[in-house]
Amino acid sequence: SDSLIIYGKKNITIKKTLKIFPKNDHRIAMSFFCLAQLLEGNVLINNFETVNTSFSKFLTIMKKIGVKYEVR
Repeated sequence: SDSLIIYGKKNITIKKTLKIFPKNDHRIAMSFFCLAQLLEGNVLINNFETVNTSFSKFLTIMKKIGVKYEVR
């Protein structure tokens, strides 16, 4: 088998800021960025610039499709 089905939960709310430390792994940073779009609350991804190693236009494309985020 080469497929994976994920059954997510709707209306997930996080009460504190979820802090992610991808340890220079751009795949982890991008994955949590996408996951954060499904959560109600704040997600802070440290060292996000590591994404530039593989997908320098990632944030530009996300903005074009309407994703809201803030770069600090």
